[in-house]
Amino acid sequence: MTADDAPQAPGTARAGSPDEPPAPRFGRRRRLPRPVRWLFLLCGIGVLVWLPADSAGRLLTGEDAVLTELSCREERPEGGGVAQTVCEGTWRFPDGDTGRGRVEGGTGERPGSAVFAGGDWAYQDRAPLAWPVLLVGGPLLLAVAAITTVAILRRRAPADEEAPREAGSARDAGE
Repeated sequence: MTADDAPQAPGTARAGSPDEPPAPRFGRRRRLPRPVRWLFLLCGIGVLVWLPADSAGRLLTGEDAVLTELSCREERPEGGGVAQTVCEGTWRFPDGDTGRGRVEGGTGERPGSAVFAGGDWAYQDRAPLAWPVLLVGGPLLLAVAAITTVAILRRRAPADEEAPREAGSARDAGE
């Protein structure tokens, strides 16, 4: 009699026998419920839309102006860190209106320089506003277009397969 043929005590099963309970599956990831996954997806898309929205709004509402005053100072964060130069100034729009506020990237500017501005903000040029729109908004629009295209093609696929082929059609010519 071999060890495999020996009778087993009740409650003790050999490895691989049908009486053995399944081994715990460590490392297996549990999937989140579908509503939670949709919530994460929508929140992620919301953040991606929100990030470039301020820049896009400023690009659409801003206009060229001439800097009339500029004062810059260094601000050091509490607890140390790298000092940042903060510039504030006033500017005049072509229609005669004026604006006052922070001038981003204005350290190299002087009164009389051209800036891109709104009522309470100004930038040395449009580039700092355009980059977030291009780097986040562009790929986001491409992703939406790709997802839409795939969804349309998937909806059309069953209809195309069920349609009978006509003899002598362009599809048959290639086959």
